Amino acid sequence: MAAILTFAAVVAFVARSDHPLLAPQAGLLRDFLGATIPVAAATVATLALYRPWKALLLVLALTPFWNAGYVAWQVGPIQVILQTVFVLALAAGAATTRRGGPNIGLSAPDLSVLGRINGFAAFRLAGVAVAGFIGIAAISTVASHDVALSATVLLHGIVEPIGLAAIVVFLRPSRRNLVTLAVALGVSIGVATALNVAEALPRMSSLAAIQAYRLGFARASFYNVGLFAAVIAITVPLVLAALAARRSSGLPRWATVLMVVALALGLGGLFFSLSKSAWIATGSGTILLLLFVIHSWRRRLALIVASVAISTLFIPWPALVLQVSPNLDSGYRTVMVALVGESRFDSWNPATIAGRGSLTERFYAADAAVLMALANPVLGVGLDQFGVNYLNPVYRPAQAHDYVDHAHSLFPEIGAELGLPAALLIFVIYAAALWAMQKPATQPVGDFEDAWRHVLLYSEHTWGAWCSISEPNRRETREQWAIKQGYASTADI
Repeated sequence: MAAILTFAAVVAFVARSDHPLLAPQAGLLRDFLGATIPVAAATVATLALYRPWKALLLVLALTPFWNAGYVAWQVGPIQVILQTVFVLALAAGAATTRRGGPNIGLSAPDLSVLGRINGFAAFRLAGVAVAGFIGIAAISTVASHDVALSATVLLHGIVEPIGLAAIVVFLRPSRRNLVTLAVALGVSIGVATALNVAEALPRMSSLAAIQAYRLGFARASFYNVGLFAAVIAITVPLVLAALAARRSSGLPRWATVLMVVALALGLGGLFFSLSKSAWIATGSGTILLLLFVIHSWRRRLALIVASVAISTLFIPWPALVLQVSPNLDSGYRTVMVALVGESRFDSWNPATIAGRGSLTERFYAADAAVLMALANPVLGVGLDQFGVNYLNPVYRPAQAHDYVDHAHSLFPEIGAELGLPAALLIFVIYAAALWAMQKPATQPVGDFEDAWRHVLLYSEHTWGAWCSISEPNRRETREQWAIKQGYASTADI
C-alpha cells in the first residue's frame, strides 16, 4: 500500500508542478522529458522506501535529469522540488530498512579505541560543526529580510545536501558501495553534459558561438554554467579515485567502461563551460589525487612537470614570459585564441574588458563580502541576500560597474550571508577532513578489520557440536567452545 500511495503521489506532484517541464527549445528533448520524468521519479521514490541505497545511487546519477524537468511546488513560502521528495523518501526508507552495523553495542573500551583513530575523531568533530552550521543557518534565515527566499536556499542548498550525506553515513556503506557512489556521480556529469549538448547543439556551430552562449550552456541540467562546472570539478577526482580502486573493489567491467565514458563526457562539458576556476579546480584536484597515489618522487616530479606543460593550454601564464619576444608572444596568443577563444584568453588580464568582469569585479564583490561579514558578524545578512546588499554603496565601491549577486569566494560569501561563526565552522569541517587524512598508513585500520573478522567468526550461530545442548561437558562440545572462545579472545571482546 505504501508503494502504491508513494508512486501515485509523486506522479501527481510532477503532473501538477507549478512549472512546465523545462526545455528551452521545444522538440524531442522536451517531449522526452515530459514522457519519462513522472514515471521515473515515482519509481525511484518508491524504490527508496525498500532499497534506499540503490535509490540513492539513482537519485545522484540522474540529478541533471530531475533538474531538467524543473518540477516544483510552492508550499507557503517554501519551494518544494523533486530532490525534496527524494530526500524524504530516502530518509523513510533508511530508517525502516537499515540493519544493525558493526558499531552497534560497542563497549566503552571499544569506543575509546575508535576515538584514538584520526578518522573517527575527525568525523565526530565534523559532525558537531555541521550541526552547528545548520543551526546558525536556520537562525539567520529567520532573521533575514527575505525569509521566503532565504528559507528556500536553506532547504535546497544546505538541508537537503547535508540530509543526503547523513543518509549515506546512516546506511553505513562498504568500501565497494563508496566506489559505486563515485560511479553514480560520474554518470551524473555525463548525463548533464549530454543534456546540455543536446539543448545547445543548434548554437554550437563555432567556438565563437559557444562562447556567446556560454552562460546558457547548462540551462538543461544545472541551470547555471558555473554550478555545472563546479560539480564537474568535484566529481572528476572522485571518478579517477574510483577507477584506481576498481580492482580492489571488485567492480564489473561494465562499471569501468561506464566511468571512462562518463569521465570523457564530463571533461568535454568542462571545456564547453569555459570556466577558468573550474579548469583550475579540476586540474588541482586531479594532480593532488595522483600525487597521493604515486609513491615515487621521480614520478611525482614528472607529473608536476607534465601538469605545468599542459596548463599552458588553458592558463596563459607563458604570456608573461613571452613578452620579451613579440613574435613568440603573438604566436602563443594566436594558438590560445584558437583553442579557448579571445574572450576567455583576455579574461585573465584585468586590463581588458573581459578581464575586468572576470577578475576585478569579482575582487570588488569578495571585498564587499568581507565588509558585510564585519558589519553583520553574528548572523550575516541572510542567505541569498548578498546581491541586494551589494547595491548599498557602503559595500560596493564606486569604481565597480557590474551587478554581482554573489561574492564568488566561499568563505567571504558564507561570512557575509551567515556570519563569522558559520564561516569558522566551515573551516573546521575542512580541517577535520584534512585531519582524517593525516598519515593514513599509521592508522590501525588493519587491526580493526582483523578484530571485526574474528567477531564475525565468534558470532557464527552454527558453532557447537551435535551434543552441545544435551551433553555440555562432552569432549566434542568443549573443543567446539574452545574454538569459538579463541575467536573472542583474539578479537579482545
